[in-house]
Amino acid sequence: MPDNVWWTATDPVAPTRATGAMRKQRGVKPGTADVLVFDHGRFIRIEMKSPGGRCSKAQRASREKMLAAGGVWWEAKSAHAAMWALAESGVKFREYVGLSGAVDRWHDPELAPWEVPRRDPSERRVWKWDVAERRRVAALRRRERQRAAAERSVEAPIVRPSDAVA
Repeated sequence: MPDNVWWTATDPVAPTRATGAMRKQRGVKPGTADVLVFDHGRFIRIEMKSPGGRCSKAQRASREKMLAAGGVWWEAKSAHAAMWALAESGVKFREYVGLSGAVDRWHDPELAPWEVPRRDPSERRVWKWDVAERRRVAALRRRERQRAAAERSVEAPIVRPSDAVA
């Protein structure tokens, strides 16, 4: 990024309860995004997630406050997606000299449908194939457990108070 763009990555997860308490006392807000970018008066936040990751309640609440303050918020599933979101937000990347000596600038990569950044965590999205398969298998197992529990409750004998007297 150009020299006049300020950015940082945050480390929002406290490794211990003590460090979590100290961060809270210092005013660290829950749900703070992973990447913060200030570019010519614009404030851009990027929440990085794994291919199967979802935003927490605190992150969604923090997003709403950020949008109300006039900032831009993105959820990205990869580094390429984060760069794409920054370019979409109008951040100009600096030029670099390639191995061949040619001067070039970063270009938007071809992103898979699951990887395209989104501005709203409630927006439906296509899951990455392995995540979709894990979710499908988990849903099948959950339905099987529910079916088995329902069958057990039907098969259980009904004991009446009059039957219990011996």
